[in-house]
Amino acid sequence: MEKNEVMKMKSSESQVMDGSDIMKLVGNEAVFSNFVDHKFQQLDIDKDGKLSVKELQPAVADIGVALGLPPQGSSPESDHIYSEVLQEFTHGKQEKVSKTEFKEVLSDILLGMAAGLKRDPIVLLRMDGEDLLEFVKSPAFEPEMLSLYSELELPDGSLKDYIIKAFEKLTVDQGMPPASDSWVMSNVVEPVVESCIGVSNEQPVTQETFLAEFKKVAESAAQRLKEQPVIVAHSENTFDGSGIKRLLSNKFELDKTLDSSLKTIPRDRHGKMSKEYLRVALDVLSPSAGLPPIGAVDQMDKVIQEVCKMLDADDGKMVKEEEFKKLLTEILGSMMLQLEGNPVSVSTNSVVHEPLASSSTLLQPPSISEIKDHGLDQWTSVFSLDVDCYDPLDPIGNISVTYDIVRWTEDGYQARITIQNYYKYRHIEKLGWQLGWTWAANEVIWSMSGAFATQQGNCSAFKSEIPHCCKKNPIIVDLAPEAPPEKRSDGCCHGGLLAASAINPSNSFASFEMKVGNIRGNYTAHKPLNLTLMAPGPGYTCDEFIDTDPTTSLVIEGQRQEQVIRTWKSTCTYSTFLANNSPTCCVSLSTFYNPEVTPCNLCSCGCKLADNEAKSCIGQSSSSPYERELLQCTDHMCPIRVHWHIKKNYRKYWRVKLTVSNYNLDKNYSNWNLVVQHPGFSQQATVFSFNNTMLSTVGVPDEVALFWGLDFYNDALLQAEEKQVGSVTTEILLLKDMTSFTLSNGWAFPRRIYFNGENCEMPLPQTFPMLPNGCSREKPCEKSSIMQLPWLKRRNSSEESFHFLAHEYIPKIWTMVNIIGLRPLAYD
Repeated sequence: MEKNEVMKMKSSESQVMDGSDIMKLVGNEAVFSNFVDHKFQQLDIDKDGKLSVKELQPAVADIGVALGLPPQGSSPESDHIYSEVLQEFTHGKQEKVSKTEFKEVLSDILLGMAAGLKRDPIVLLRMDGEDLLEFVKSPAFEPEMLSLYSELELPDGSLKDYIIKAFEKLTVDQGMPPASDSWVMSNVVEPVVESCIGVSNEQPVTQETFLAEFKKVAESAAQRLKEQPVIVAHSENTFDGSGIKRLLSNKFELDKTLDSSLKTIPRDRHGKMSKEYLRVALDVLSPSAGLPPIGAVDQMDKVIQEVCKMLDADDGKMVKEEEFKKLLTEILGSMMLQLEGNPVSVSTNSVVHEPLASSSTLLQPPSISEIKDHGLDQWTSVFSLDVDCYDPLDPIGNISVTYDIVRWTEDGYQARITIQNYYKYRHIEKLGWQLGWTWAANEVIWSMSGAFATQQGNCSAFKSEIPHCCKKNPIIVDLAPEAPPEKRSDGCCHGGLLAASAINPSNSFASFEMKVGNIRGNYTAHKPLNLTLMAPGPGYTCDEFIDTDPTTSLVIEGQRQEQVIRTWKSTCTYSTFLANNSPTCCVSLSTFYNPEVTPCNLCSCGCKLADNEAKSCIGQSSSSPYERELLQCTDHMCPIRVHWHIKKNYRKYWRVKLTVSNYNLDKNYSNWNLVVQHPGFSQQATVFSFNNTMLSTVGVPDEVALFWGLDFYNDALLQAEEKQVGSVTTEILLLKDMTSFTLSNGWAFPRRIYFNGENCEMPLPQTFPMLPNGCSREKPCEKSSIMQLPWLKRRNSSEESFHFLAHEYIPKIWTMVNIIGLRPLAYD
């Protein structure tokens, strides 16, 4: 599916399900092992260390739910698939399954799901009426609806019939969820038609009447969708022969794919094969050629039928293996030519309903209590649980706000507020922090030093002396470094910048003082409520202020301790999901031994506009519509790209080039930093152009390195220009350790990368640059995933791959979203 097509539906919130989150789970050995251990214990009722067929039944049923299949017993087709899943676990025998076998099969199933979703991504759209209303008000509305009216064949139909039929023909591109869904029809279409049209039986229905009445009903439907948004699963594929062309142009890959497709084909005693199995072989290699399974798309089946007829491929003759391969290649070539001239497009739009009580539990992430009980701390690094603020690379990171009452005054007190950044690698950059709260009583701020309130508020009640701020909910910001001495206080005036504690601890805090009054002799004072921290955008959530031991300080050269009158403290933690609608950076990979570069995943941080000639695009990452970023148009649409290149292989060292590129056209990143989790850092490393240090972590199997720029050299990552991007780069020498860092199986690449504290989107492991004699890029080595088996050995029925069933039963795909642990859109 061309994901940038989704951007046509501008107002609809969307989320792409491409299997990357599943790959993250399976790719993290420690996390996946803990996950399997936990689920195996749940299924092993008799605690004998093995799963019987009976104990496996809940797992099989839940996998069916994850695939979107109907319950067992509801149809022979789905029951056959349940049976196939069970046989994969038991290897066709009625024997118990060990934990190792259970893990292998479950891994295959999840990898197959990911492969299917990668090839045929699903976009979840939130239809809230905005697109429908935009369509109604657009110049295209009248001509499109008149064209639709001419297609309606209702000679005896009433106005109501015409309007309902018209709704059924509207698409998600026009902002309408499919009216063919019974829920949409009964909860959206029929109610608005009844309220606007009533029982009108006017005949005949003229164009003018239809157009005027439909516009009125559509506006009412848009309002109803605003009150009851509908989630639609959208899938779109265009088969234009490009996948076949790519396969045919690579002889090595083609020969390997042909050999693989012939493994399941029966032979006679002379080694010959029947032409009647050509379709079976074609179905096996269809994923490598970018084709759908046979029997899944009618238009594609017609193309195959025409090609086979033209090449006499259906005569059933027995042929030698080489001739069989030649015929397969000729079929692919003929299909490529036909599809280049007449591409086949398939789209599906289905309403997604909330999961029922029978939803799968096998693949759901454990609860927070289960995480603590089973030591599954790393779950939080893969899934978006309620504890998404927890970061295993920085487990105690937070920003602390300390509110000290230093002394009493005539009508209030003198206060000192300190903001301390305890995050190791997350800092606050321009435009700096903003601190806000709500006064519990009628407090005012008489004066401030080291900071200022952005608004004075209504101070009309004060006649002689006017307070600095009278607002009930003041917003405080830092002073600039050039502030005059009479406005300053200790620890102030950094322009709102807070350095990361592991990089520059002396600049990781800010402090200001203020004189608070109008509390009318209340010498207990009220602690401020509803503390907020913007840095400068959203993302931070702060606890309520709590009483703590009074802050103490040393005076007289450290010989005396003095304490304040009272201290309140609050802790603010960061959540990337609150801060960004989508990721803000991505990772690409390359090596000296493989000519192919693994780019950032398509649409990693949003999708670009449909206009391919546009040079600049609006970024999708910010949660605030007022903070949209202007970026260079790219396939990944990320503001930041990190590229890891294995440059040289010396006798004792690996040489790596690490480059960070800025695609923002109007934003520099000052004091940037980069965190890289990689096993190679367990050995000695030499870094040439960046500062670096190692981070201590909790429960993370690999070493973690922190990089940042050299002062006055590359500490600022400059904005992009029209024809180039801003970048900083370094080379790293890593001491060889063949147990942790090898070129095989993608081990040469980082496990995780953060830029300025934001987790960067990694490519899927199966796309990593492998050694020339490594695995096919299409399938994992030595894997025979049932999810990737393109046919299920069923006779007299259409052969379908498992992943396509997820689309066939797409109305239940919401269940898969919850099962896999993807974070759905905020629909509340």
